[in-house]
Amino acid sequence: MESATGEVTAQFESLGTGKLTVQAGGTALKSGLRETDLRRIEALDNVSGISPTLSQSVSVVLDGELLEDVTVKGNGWAYFRHTPDAVAKGRPLLPIDFEQLSRVCLIDSDLAHELFSGIEPIGQQLLVKGIRFTIVGLLADPDVDDVMSQMQAAGEHGSLMMPYTTYMRLF
Repeated sequence: MESATGEVTAQFESLGTGKLTVQAGGTALKSGLRETDLRRIEALDNVSGISPTLSQSVSVVLDGELLEDVTVKGNGWAYFRHTPDAVAKGRPLLPIDFEQLSRVCLIDSDLAHELFSGIEPIGQQLLVKGIRFTIVGLLADPDVDDVMSQMQAAGEHGSLMMPYTTYMRLF
């Protein structure tokens, strides 16, 4: 038990000092944080950046084939700045993708296998809520020894990540 406690403590310490996670589920009057809320937080003294993370399970469509229970995530640019090894192939989401609400995404290896077995997924397009997204990269497989990676599990058929600004507009 002592060894397990030490390992978990070490993993949380590796997240670094000066990081703060805020969860805002919302109320009946307001559904979580809005872009103006995020800008106010980012403008606070001693805040060097924000990385909103939004998530829900939806269905995606590729060439008429419906795949249910795919985790769609909206992440901020700071995620890629602080997790440089997050992309296994292709490119990360770029600041311009967030500014222009680009319809681009990265997918994990589970979703790539489900939809593109034997085919290069980068450059392919799929539908999320009826909107066409272009795959620009493949996410690296999570570190199975990392507690935080385990807590952010994907849906039954994998996950897809898009700019949080696009996610907020879509959902």
